[in-house]
Amino acid sequence: SKTTNLLSSSGTTGIGEAPQLSSTYAQYDDGASVFPFYDNFAGTSLNTTKWSVNGITYTVNNGFSATSSSASFDGIWTASATYSPSIILDFYGNPYSSSSVCVETGFVTNTNNDKENYGTFVQGMNGDIFGQQQNSAGWSNSGNLATSNVGNQVWTVIWASSTTSNYQENYGNTQTESADAPTAPLYIGLVKAGSGSFSNTYFVQWLRTRAYPPNGVMPSVSFGGLSTA
Repeated sequence: SKTTNLLSSSGTTGIGEAPQLSSTYAQYDDGASVFPFYDNFAGTSLNTTKWSVNGITYTVNNGFSATSSSASFDGIWTASATYSPSIILDFYGNPYSSSSVCVETGFVTNTNNDKENYGTFVQGMNGDIFGQQQNSAGWSNSGNLATSNVGNQVWTVIWASSTTSNYQENYGNTQTESADAPTAPLYIGLVKAGSGSFSNTYFVQWLRTRAYPPNGVMPSVSFGGLSTA
């Protein structure tokens, strides 16, 4: 029937959808049943079984928003889960910052200090959004994914190997970095680097990990003359 609702939040009896697409936030969001790690920041409080908090000023209201903190490298990190390559992280939101106070979203150490936050992540700083790898020897940028405030987009960190990461905007524009590779394991982090307030609200609506495809190639299926990837 055309009136049959095929959507379901269970992940087993229907089709899911992104949390922001339903009139009731996350009504048909089955992400928790699909992805190894998933959070849509539903409701008005942070799930502290998933996240630990250090210093950052934030709110949760069907999404995670942050504006400032008291010190450098404050943020939230996965409470216990750590990750190693090969793995992919996607998040939907706005990591833009027009100032030197930057925001880092991806795989990071869970330390709070005034020197470095090592990892591989999407970073917004000084009006640019780019991918960055960083370790104790230094840091290297992949090149710009965006050079202006493009608003909410899907941003991706593809931690492909012990040396190489790829970064994407909306699964399209891709940059690669192979220098200054971080050492696994790392936490997932939403981190502010630098003291003071952001130039705008840092927003993440949902965040997930997903498996890296075999040999880095997405599988395809063919049915006669038809194929799908």
